[in-house]
Amino acid sequence: IDSKAPEIPENIDIVFMCDVMHHIANPIEWMTGIVKQLPSNAQFHIIEFKPGDIPNGPPESAKIAPEKLLEIARSAGLVLDRQVGDLLPYQSYYIFKKQT
Repeated sequence: IDSKAPEIPENIDIVFMCDVMHHIANPIEWMTGIVKQLPSNAQFHIIEFKPGDIPNGPPESAKIAPEKLLEIARSAGLVLDRQVGDLLPYQSYYIFKKQT
């Protein structure tokens, strides 16, 4: 998915992105562009680095705080379905659904 003009193929019902948000200049606008293209039953999976001092990932200043990520997702038209706990040692895994 292009970081400036997100387009997804037709018939996509799951979007998965891992460690991408800190590369996106306008995350709400970008995610909204993707969500608008998804069917109402679609899922949006996001994995992002946890805050704090961890041995992997971007510098702390580039990490997206969990509260901020949830705010971005809500603003883009997503609802948190569930968070997958402790699957990954340095990252948080969120599963969102498109608001209907």
